[in-house]
Amino acid sequence: MAPPESDISQEGGAELTANRYPWCPDFDNSVSALGLKESRRTNGSDPSNETMKALQAIEMLKRPDLIVDVVVGLSNPNIEQIEQKCNKLSNTTFYCQVDNIAKIMSEADIAIGASGTAIWERCSLALPSITITVAENQVDIAANVSRAGIIVYLGSSLEVNTAQIFDSLCLLLMQNERMSKMSACGKMLVDGFGVERVTKLLLKKPLIITIVSDISSWMNEHIFKLISILESNGNINNLVVHASDLPKGKGWSPLTWQILEGSNDIPISLFEAVEKVDSGKVYIREMMHCRGTELINELHSNLADIAITMCLNFVNNYPEIVAEGICQSGFSSYYPRRSREDSKLDIHKSIDEQFNLFRVVDNDNYPAFFEKNGAVYILKISAK
Repeated sequence: MAPPESDISQEGGAELTANRYPWCPDFDNSVSALGLKESRRTNGSDPSNETMKALQAIEMLKRPDLIVDVVVGLSNPNIEQIEQKCNKLSNTTFYCQVDNIAKIMSEADIAIGASGTAIWERCSLALPSITITVAENQVDIAANVSRAGIIVYLGSSLEVNTAQIFDSLCLLLMQNERMSKMSACGKMLVDGFGVERVTKLLLKKPLIITIVSDISSWMNEHIFKLISILESNGNINNLVVHASDLPKGKGWSPLTWQILEGSNDIPISLFEAVEKVDSGKVYIREMMHCRGTELINELHSNLADIAITMCLNFVNNYPEIVAEGICQSGFSSYYPRRSREDSKLDIHKSIDEQFNLFRVVDNDNYPAFFEKNGAVYILKISAK
């Protein structure tokens, strides 16, 4: 976010949402449609099956006049169940991994979806939405946009039930004036031309390259090694280092998932960042060999060293190495995002059986724990 005193902030309306919907800049919500869309920022995985909750709420409406579009991603574990449900409902169309989501959204009057950056896309389309958060980093966005009267925010997926979605739909479908205000406020916040405005401002001054990392990321203590070396270098591509043999193992925490699978040979890929997640050309592949005894801090340190070496290898061989990039091919698999619940121990299993889980738990943020007689006990592990 730009600070209030910056030129970008003073320009206003500079949200970085591309105008990908040129055919509908000022459409009115005249179609009796209910657009049901999952957040593509979670790779469409929908682990808690919010889509089914929404479908059950729609079924409770008993409104055969509504046209319902349901869009899910390939990594959704409930695809078959959702498709079967859609087939039982009138005027309901099921879509999987579409490339025309913008058009589907533009023809809807209401969307039900996750928070995150998908909110800005719905704002750009003046599309009112009922929103459920599926990750902690979505909560602040949803709460603030809700206070602005742009969305109906129901809460976390862990707390929201079918009845709440049903109640919100009933109210919203009867409040045309409120929906119009939500549409107008959303369009005012994100008009779809922020990229053009920011580009013009950046061209007025020297370009500053910034490396951005999450405040709690394990990579922060290692990233300054790379910054100090790259400060004197010129043009480079947008690179991502991912601990998997792409296209296998796309998504979240690939190192952790592979350790849990029992692997001690972890493939590392350096590839070009593109719009589709973890799908760009691969420039360099390496292998991280583990002893099978490392804990998470040592695993992260080893991965950071390899990542930095790979980035420097790319820079030292630039630009010739760009021509050596290889397009990903073969079957794609996806790892879901991990949460605190993934650190839960099974008290009926031995330490040896769960040792790999001990290796990847984070003592500070996601410590190992178990439940016994209604109480929760936390375990922290370290090596001598």
